[in-house]
Amino acid sequence: AILDGLSAVSLTESFISQSAALAATFPATAAARVWNAKLAENIGKAQTVVTNKFNQPLTAIDADNPRSAIATAFGMAVAGQRATCFVSGPDLLASQDLLAHISGQHTPLVLHLACRANAKHAQALGTGHSAYHAAGEQGWIQLFAQNVQQAVDFTLIARYIAESALIPVLVAMDGEQTALASQDV
Repeated sequence: AILDGLSAVSLTESFISQSAALAATFPATAAARVWNAKLAENIGKAQTVVTNKFNQPLTAIDADNPRSAIATAFGMAVAGQRATCFVSGPDLLASQDLLAHISGQHTPLVLHLACRANAKHAQALGTGHSAYHAAGEQGWIQLFAQNVQQAVDFTLIARYIAESALIPVLVAMDGEQTALASQDV
């Protein structure tokens, strides 16, 4: 298939996860659109509940802001659900204390980071890795995908690691080069 990185990881998570906390800013909003489209697949059909590959119902919680989306995903993971969240660089920078807390609780959570330059006074375009590097000190395992196929592979690996080792995992990708770029998967 030909997919952009965010669509590919969102579809992959919809096959293996149960819940997503959604409230990201650009470019991670693309993943939320794909997750919501997956939830809308059965509208008008006899089966009203969309399920993952393990026959568990898929859900989404729309949070007020990206920080609360990360906190919501943390709560879902602590409650025993396979939870995920999609964030952009500035969203992650504003949530460093949450990342440290999630790591300290040994929570099997997988976050997906679409790297974006950190804005100073205006909206910044382009890719920046400041959020990825800042998260490096919070006790998370970090994987950085170079292309869309690697982002999908890392999503599956991240879920396995998070649940086996009880350590949260951050799967990152460049905004324009991978997250928004259409590539063969």
